[in-house]
Amino acid sequence: LLLSNVNQTVTHVDFSTSIMGCPISRTRAERQTDEQGVSKLYNSFRSDDEDLSMYMYKNLDGEVVGKLPGQLKGEDFVISDCKNSSMYLLDYSAAVTIDDCSDCQIFIGPCKGSVFIRDCHKCVLMVSCQQL
Repeated sequence: LLLSNVNQTVTHVDFSTSIMGCPISRTRAERQTDEQGVSKLYNSFRSDDEDLSMYMYKNLDGEVVGKLPGQLKGEDFVISDCKNSSMYLLDYSAAVTIDDCSDCQIFIGPCKGSVFIRDCHKCVLMVSCQQL
């Protein structure tokens, strides 16, 4: 790739060292969590006194849970490692990531950005988003 401008010329750009795409789009083994099981990737985006568990459903089994309007306030939301559960996000969100779920029913209200779905089996989704 050859890029040039008035002051300098770059003859080669190496994209292999940069991470492109979503910062959370890594394999399950690569995801980092702290001692409470909260992803370290989100800690830089929110204040220390904010409870991150408000923005995730993790390790649910046979439960029915939901977020009512006004509870998410446009924040990102993570659903991971859930089985045989029903989840309802009735508030707007910025992005939603769904990982390693099976036999779940998931309703996601308006999502400004993307809904990422990875390693899920036999799930039923109803989604309103910009990109799936």
